[in-house]
Amino acid sequence: MTTKRRGGLWWLTVGWTSMAAISCAYEFFWSTFPVTHVDNPPGPSWLIRIGALAMMLTVLSALTLVVLLPAGLIRLRRAWRLALVWIGAVAAGVALEITFLGGYGVPLVSAAYSGPAVLDWMYLVESAGFLIVGASLIKILGGRAQARVELESRGVAAG
Repeated sequence: MTTKRRGGLWWLTVGWTSMAAISCAYEFFWSTFPVTHVDNPPGPSWLIRIGALAMMLTVLSALTLVVLLPAGLIRLRRAWRLALVWIGAVAAGVALEITFLGGYGVPLVSAAYSGPAVLDWMYLVESAGFLIVGASLIKILGGRAQARVELESRGVAAG
């Protein structure tokens, strides 16, 4: 952003991006362990505790989108083009959340399977997608700040 002051919407966007990307990266990391038994999750016990935290982050990141859309529209109310781009970027975030929570593209493993790890590469791709959408949202907010600076340099009162 062009200004030093970062508002709550900027932090909310960074928080959503971080929570979603970390959750996806954790799911990918989890898939690197060999499958030993159906009833026992793979990996050490401390990793299972982190998994519970990752699930809470996943739910929290999905709920954050409900706040991001109207907050961004309020922030960009006078810049209607940026508001339209904001709606598109949040829609992309919703599509990513649906893909992540639905488990689309993740290889299905039989309940009787026991053997080497089955890597879920889709989680890594989704993690990168969340980072790209988050960077886009932050860039849109920066565009609002840049538009304000340009208006003030022309002597027009920015709202």
